[in-house]
Amino acid sequence: MISSAVSASIRPVERLPRCVKADFCARLMKSVLPLFVLLHTCAQSFSIHIVSSPLFVTVQSDIWLPCNFTGLSDDVDFQKLKVTWTRQSVPVAQYNWGKVSGGLRFSLQEDRLKAGDASLHLSSVSMKDEGQYWCRVEYKAEKMDSEVYLRVRAPPQVHVTLRSNSHGSDGVINCSATGFYPADIKFTLRQGGEMLKSESPSARSEPDGTFSASSAHSFNWSTRVGDLFFCEVNHDALEEPIRTDPRRESPGVLLTTAVPNLDSVVVCLCDETQESVKKFIWRKDETILLIDTPHTLISLDGHKSVMSRYRFTPNGQEKLSYTGHSHVKIAGAGVVILIPLLLLLLVIIRQTSVSLTPLIPVHLRKSETHSITCTLTGWCLRLISLRWSVNGKRIEMEPLDGEKGDFDEKVWLSTDKATNFSMKKGPTKMSCCQGETTITFQFTPGKLESENSLIRCRALHRLTRRRVIAQYLYESKV
Repeated sequence: MISSAVSASIRPVERLPRCVKADFCARLMKSVLPLFVLLHTCAQSFSIHIVSSPLFVTVQSDIWLPCNFTGLSDDVDFQKLKVTWTRQSVPVAQYNWGKVSGGLRFSLQEDRLKAGDASLHLSSVSMKDEGQYWCRVEYKAEKMDSEVYLRVRAPPQVHVTLRSNSHGSDGVINCSATGFYPADIKFTLRQGGEMLKSESPSARSEPDGTFSASSAHSFNWSTRVGDLFFCEVNHDALEEPIRTDPRRESPGVLLTTAVPNLDSVVVCLCDETQESVKKFIWRKDETILLIDTPHTLISLDGHKSVMSRYRFTPNGQEKLSYTGHSHVKIAGAGVVILIPLLLLLLVIIRQTSVSLTPLIPVHLRKSETHSITCTLTGWCLRLISLRWSVNGKRIEMEPLDGEKGDFDEKVWLSTDKATNFSMKKGPTKMSCCQGETTITFQFTPGKLESENSLIRCRALHRLTRRRVIAQYLYESKV
């Protein structure tokens, strides 16, 4: 019955004249077309593509922090597009009023922005750059946010040494790693195919933000003959483990002193080149004590080293000597090495005593108070003095409550009340031996002497006399 009713309802339409059918179709299209337009508009809505997080990067390398948006028409007005990258609530780069602003290591590219790519370029990544970054894209009344977490990795530098104790009967293999980040690391000590020790020791924090750690294993020389010792280090910054052995870091003679009336061993280890080492000859003065056949040690990469041991029991009247450098030569070499290291340390201390990030606008609206901000970093922030100037003219400031000196979360006002300039310091955050604080400078555009004004901040460390400058060009918008 339903099919007959449907067919009955359709038949009268089929019997309508052709002109009536056309009018019916036109009305149907007129009612359905807005729905298709609405669906199409929704499909083309403004959106940001979210990337997987975190991102991993090796220290001292460059990286793009991704932020892509879609849904803008071809005739987009880039004067109304705004992109802001922030870290810890502090802007690091910005695109506004058709212009790009940022720092020496943080940058945006205008060509990429016009293609819907608002990715942030970060160069020479350091451990301090690790953390959460936010990308905000605004166009007219629409606003979208995206976030990405950056994790920094620094590979370790590995050193292996092989030593004997004072008695000479026991030996110690020590494997150390320096300059790595993060702190988790694993050491595996082996001799040939035998694992002697495997551990993940607690790492020590270094002043530069990296970590160091070591692992050691004691053994008896009489039972460890044949295969070469080596160390294997695993770390997140490595694509594959580092494997190294002590043949290039151990001296020729591993023992230079002996204890009277106790069994002692002198060990000599050296590289074997083209199988030219045929024998070891041990001498005391001009007397030959031992002619020994070398024991061959083979590393994993096929490199050969040779070793020989001389056992003896010294008495109280006996002197054991070896060929090497005198104490005077060693002290002289130490002074030659120490002086450049001290000079380098002084340079590093001065360079890190104070630094300023670029000045970035935070609030730019016509006829209102404007704010620009930067980050002050250094050690002993109380020894850093700040000076502001507009178009080369210094702005004299004093604390709001009349106290002298630099203090946290304090407000300074210009002594000339007509200019209406002010400065505020945020709370100090300590990291290792350095402090970091946010500096905010506020001004009213109507108080400026010209529409285009160059605002400059100078930071001077009164102890190291290091001076850094950050500046911002304010351009009046009509």
